[in-house]
Amino acid sequence: MYIEGITVCVDYDDFLKITLPLNKRFLNKTYVVTESRDSKTIKVCQDNNVEIIYSTRIHESDKDVFNRGKGINTALRYIQRIGWVILFDSDIIFPSNFREKIENYQLETNCIYGLGKKVFESKESWNSQTESYVNGDFGYGHFQLFHGQSPNIQGGYNENFKMANLSDVEFKNRWKRKQKSLWDNNTPEYIFHLGIEKTNWGGRVTPRWD
Repeated sequence: MYIEGITVCVDYDDFLKITLPLNKRFLNKTYVVTESRDSKTIKVCQDNNVEIIYSTRIHESDKDVFNRGKGINTALRYIQRIGWVILFDSDIIFPSNFREKIENYQLETNCIYGLGKKVFESKESWNSQTESYVNGDFGYGHFQLFHGQSPNIQGGYNENFKMANLSDVEFKNRWKRKQKSLWDNNTPEYIFHLGIEKTNWGGRVTPRWD
């Protein structure tokens, strides 16, 4: 199984420094989409030996406060797409047994897969592994797994949404009734989400973790 991972990271380097070393081990190829001005994100990528895709489109117009869709499309046009593709946020961590589980899961190429998340809102709660809560919604932009040759990705992400929300919803809904959680409810597992949810859709506003 060949898996390519894409994350769009601008001013999220403090999270990426934590998540990237843990996630890249599960991926055959990892791509980070960022801007040439974001020297801290670039340094994290270089330290972790992952490929950087520079985009000038995330803030292409005055209305693009954080157009994640344009960043994703820059990557989708660049990568190989010969197997499976994961779009994931820079503040999430895959389960520790992710590769083992996914290798044994009978993935269907006509489906899109997601995972719910366990949220740690502060650095202190993450370090102590306490004070978390579960958001069981799956299929949204924090983690989307699909086959690189799926006809549903033709045209890529919708670029009409100027912030990071909503475009992921439109994208997953292209699969209609073929949206699935990776693990069944009898053996629930979650990705870890670092920081406060649903706050940085228009760019980074939450306190840094470093």
